[in-house]
Amino acid sequence: MLSNIPQSVKIAGAIFITLLVYFIIRTAIGQDNNAKTIVAPASVESVMPTVAITPLRAEIHPVIRSFKGRTEADRTVTIRAETPGSVRSAPVEDGTRVSEGDLLCGLNIDAREARLAEAKATVEASRIDFNAVESLSESGFSSSNRLATAKAAMDRAEAALNSAKIELDRTQLRAPFDGVFEERLANVGDYLRGGDKCGTVVDLDPIIIAANVSEDMVANLKLGATALVKLSDGREFNGKLSFISRTADPRTRTFRIETEVVNSDYAISAGLTSEVLLTMGEEKAILVSAASLALNDEGIVGIRYVDRSNLVHFAKVNTIDDSANGIWVTGLPDKVNIISVGQDFIREGTRVKTVWASGQ
Repeated sequence: MLSNIPQSVKIAGAIFITLLVYFIIRTAIGQDNNAKTIVAPASVESVMPTVAITPLRAEIHPVIRSFKGRTEADRTVTIRAETPGSVRSAPVEDGTRVSEGDLLCGLNIDAREARLAEAKATVEASRIDFNAVESLSESGFSSSNRLATAKAAMDRAEAALNSAKIELDRTQLRAPFDGVFEERLANVGDYLRGGDKCGTVVDLDPIIIAANVSEDMVANLKLGATALVKLSDGREFNGKLSFISRTADPRTRTFRIETEVVNSDYAISAGLTSEVLLTMGEEKAILVSAASLALNDEGIVGIRYVDRSNLVHFAKVNTIDDSANGIWVTGLPDKVNIISVGQDFIREGTRVKTVWASGQ
């Protein structure tokens, strides 16, 4: 069938097919080049990560350090009998607030009152004898030896009277200072020997918050430094540093410190878990959100930021204070653009696209 087609038509058809294939191939190559020209920059741009940054500036801020501790009584004294006797009165109940001199345990007086009366009579008689001898001596009717003997007798009588008074006073066991009668250890009818316990009195004003600090911290502490005490129940009180131990605990190598808090209403009990926040000088620091913190590959806590060329850097930071608005940290440049969104998905040395964080 093709043999019947003229030769000129065959030649024209071949030329047409060749041109058609040529234009199809050229069109395909042109589209491919255009695709490379247009798409390539877009694909490179899409690889570069985008982060949100926040500009910050350093300020002078107090350095606050936190220490765990417990509340303690300022003084704790166990009241003991100094003379034997049976308890005949116990007027104060456990947990009662007492004033200095209040009776806690009263012992039977027995013969002590009679001995006191006898001692008073002896003193009076010896004083009369001495006055008489002294009068005779002044008139020349008595010797100096007799006067000295009368004086010695009077002195012995007065000493015996004082002893009888002390012995009688010892039957009255009283509070040595204002405080709380914490625990009664003897009741009416109990017999106490010398040294036996009547009860315990604690002084809760001021209340003491005891804590332990490491040896690298103790050198930065100063007596009288202001402190904020936070109790486990959420209450907060102002206080001051009142004691710094000069001897470390040989087991823990830590030093005991004590903070005083006024507790006139006895609102703070002893034995409560507490946190002591102490001011230890000032430093340049930056206030950041805790959400800005990140960990690098070595597990170090820090913050990622960008320089002027949008290159990512990592800075190890130290927290010097914790507030309701964020945390104050050191270790960053004085003026810095920190990465506030996206910091967990990039690494140091990466170049990024940046946008301002919301609110900037």
